[in-house]
Parts: sequence; structure tokens; C-alpha cells
Amino acid sequence: MQNLRHVGANGICQFGNRVNPLFALLLRTSLLLCLDIKPDALKGFLATLVSAVIMVRKKTISNKRAKRDHDRKPFHFMKLPPELRLEIYHFAVVQKGDSTYTLQPPALAQVCRQIRAEILPVYYGENDFYIPLNIDVISYEDDMYPIREDDATQLAAFLKRCGAIVSTGGLKYVKNLGFHYSEPVFEDSYNYLLSFEFSSGNGDENKNTQSDDRAGNDNPAWNKYEAVLKEYNNNKNQRDDRIGDDNIDWGDYEAVRKAFNVTLDREVGIESHDLRDHVPVDGVIDVLFKVAQHCHAANRDVRLSWDYGH
Repeated sequence: MQNLRHVGANGICQFGNRVNPLFALLLRTSLLLCLDIKPDALKGFLATLVSAVIMVRKKTISNKRAKRDHDRKPFHFMKLPPELRLEIYHFAVVQKGDSTYTLQPPALAQVCRQIRAEILPVYYGENDFYIPLNIDVISYEDDMYPIREDDATQLAAFLKRCGAIVSTGGLKYVKNLGFHYSEPVFEDSYNYLLSFEFSSGNGDENKNTQSDDRAGNDNPAWNKYEAVLKEYNNNKNQRDDRIGDDNIDWGDYEAVRKAFNVTLDREVGIESHDLRDHVPVDGVIDVLFKVAQHCHAANRDVRLSWDYGH
């Protein structure tokens, strides 16, 4: 029996030695001093010692992990080359093949000033924005049919949100932006739709500059491309849905209002009066004025569109 106790003491101490040599020595001494203890009492004592060994082992592992985490070097994102950071921003905030439905800046823009300065041109310049004009206060006739009330509170709230977006400085990078108003309807009723859209003309201008630089090029394919591009630009300039011209001052409310109404009457024609009865045109103009003067990259080509349907 005594030999078995010696064997048990040696086995437990070998396990304890893997945890801590000093702890193993103390453990072996304790066991040898307890060889004369009754078997039941020794069994309880050994169980307590094994639990202590396990606790020490866990604490040792935890300390090693803490030291490893402390010694691990942090990743310095801002030390990456600017070109690589721009690629990361692109994957993070650009919607490929889809529109973005808010002008709020991305969360990454709140990290620090440098990231904000780098990511806003990517977010606003490379996304296509589609913004619903939620500027109506709606009530319901007989709890069924929506009716637009003569109440400017919703418009004021929308303009306030636009002002907050303007304060970010991001609108100057926008290249494609549309604001779309849809008259509230009940199920399958017909309604009026009114929109205005910004688009950048920089790409066309760059192409025209290249065409001028390559005058007399003998490449037939290039000459054909130039002809098609020139015809497209001429047709684009001749369209009647453009709001204002190259000389419009987007900071002049009366000039913006006049240009919008002229284009609306020209486009809608005899239905213009009926459309004005169903659409808060003045509110749409207010939004256009609030935004257009800050969209420096896209306000050179602002188009009006309308429809009547579902």
C-alpha cells in the first residue's frame, strides 16, 4: 500500500512539474508527509491537490496568452501607401451596380480627419445617389386615401438634413445625384413623378480635349469614335430638359426658380398646371437650390424629368 502511495505521489508530481518545478517539489513533499493518512482522507487530499494543479495550469496559460497579446505589434493602417488605402476605401464604401439611397457620410469618415479627407472623395465621387424627396405631410381621407397637406414641417426637416450633409463638404465631389419626388397614392391609383438629376460633364470634356490633341489621327476607329462622341454631346446640349445653362448662378434663388419653372413648363406642356396641383413644386425647387450650389462637380448638367403613372 505504501509503495502504491509513492507511485501516486511520483505520478502527480510529474504532472505538477510540467506546470511549475517549485510547485511540483512542494506537492511531492506534501504527499510524502501524508503517507500515513487513512485512504479515504488521502483520496480527498489528492483531489484537492489535483484541482490546485489544474488552476495553476490555467493561470499559466492565461498569462502566456496575455504576454503574447501584449508583445504583438499593432497594424498601422495609415502607414500603408495612399494608393492601397484608396483601394480599401473603394471596396468598403462604393456600391457596385447599385444606387446609394443616403447622402450621409460613411462611418469610416468619423475615425479621424485624415481618413475623412481621403474617404469622402471616394464615397461621394464614385457612388450614384438616388434620394427620395420625402417632403410631404400626409393625412388620410376615410383612413384610406392619402392626401398631401399644406404643411411645410416635413420640407423644413428635409432641408435641415440637406444642410447637415452640406456641412460635411462631401457634395463637392458628387458626380451623379438624383432627387425624386413621387406623389402619394393609394394602391393602383395614378400619380405624378418629378425628378431632377445632377451629372458630371468632366469625363466628356476630357475626351474632347484628347480629341483636339489627336487632330489628324489616321486611325479610322479613333476618328469614328470622335464622330460618335461629338454627335452625342451635340444631342445632349440640344435636349430641352436641362435646368438653366452654363451661366446660371446656383446661389441665386430667383434664377434657380425661374430656370426650373421654364424647363418644367417646356417639358410638361399643357399638363403643367395639373402637375403643379399634385406636386409641391416650390418645395422641390427649395431642395434644388439648397443642394445645387454645393455640387461643384455635377451642377454643370442638371436635368429635369417627370412622369405620370403608378
